[in-house]
Amino acid sequence: MGTEESDQPPVAEDPPQILISDSSTHEEVVAVSWRPLRPSPRALAPSPLWLALTAALVGSSLSWAQGTIRMVPTLLLFSALTLLAGGANLLAAGYTLMHAPRSSWTVSPRSRRLSWLHIYLPVHSPAARASFAGYICLVLALILGLILALESSALILLPGILGLVAAVTYRLPHYAWADQPWAEIMALLLLGPATVLAADLAQTGVIHGLALSLSMPVGFLAAATLLSDHFRYFDSELSTRPRALPTYLGLARSQLLLALLVALAYLWVTVLGSRQGFYGLLLAWFSLPTALVALTSALVAAAPRARHLIVHHVAQLHRSFTLWLALGTLLNGLMPWLIVHWPHP
Repeated sequence: MGTEESDQPPVAEDPPQILISDSSTHEEVVAVSWRPLRPSPRALAPSPLWLALTAALVGSSLSWAQGTIRMVPTLLLFSALTLLAGGANLLAAGYTLMHAPRSSWTVSPRSRRLSWLHIYLPVHSPAARASFAGYICLVLALILGLILALESSALILLPGILGLVAAVTYRLPHYAWADQPWAEIMALLLLGPATVLAADLAQTGVIHGLALSLSMPVGFLAAATLLSDHFRYFDSELSTRPRALPTYLGLARSQLLLALLVALAYLWVTVLGSRQGFYGLLLAWFSLPTALVALTSALVAAAPRARHLIVHHVAQLHRSFTLWLALGTLLNGLMPWLIVHWPHP
């Protein structure tokens, strides 16, 4: 007799178990199920810290290449940017925890009762701790920004105030600019011209046209990074308010916009380097393999789980591109000195 196939679905196999034993008695204590580790979607989110620091490095390298090296303003600027990014992340975590179920809060017996509001303020809840630490970071960043303005130029307060407001409202519930349709434009201006010009102002005290031109490709890739972050939650953001830009354009057009932003960054650097004689900027093309990986993952990935990796590759592209661009800017400034002092046969 032939065997008949069963219509029942196959039973999923239990994951392998690892027996944990006591090393002293060699007795088995407990069996623990083992599952393959997967990267957390939160760990793949773009870091505002690296986006800001690499943009500031490009602006500082332009001043260093021209012979202006001031260490105190450099340390003040990078410290302020670190505190701004840290404060933005902590406030975002606090806003998220505030909307968690109230039963998950840890209300301390020392919680203060606001009699005029007739509510209890859980000052020792995780949300309150994260928000308090975030505001402390922003206050320290403001103090460093004021000191930096006294050291260099008062004009640096303009991008500083913009960065402070952006850090507070980064993930502010119902008003988060990162979830607005114009978020990519905000990222382009904030993490491009604003940060690069602030770094140049910290060194020289004046605004150079070359710094503005050099900041545009950095801003293009910052906008591309934020755009790719919205790919991860494209399906869930279709029914939310406010809606991000990809929900209006659609996934296919958003992928083409991402490719256009990356292409504009390389085209801008090529034109700027060839027409004005800054051939060192062409070193940014060494990041092209990373760009190909990012574009391939963005244009091919269609499943929701695969879209989580797009932002990781685009963030790597931003980091590689800006580091090569900063190195090329330094080499371009050192080129006349190397030509004169390089030993000739």
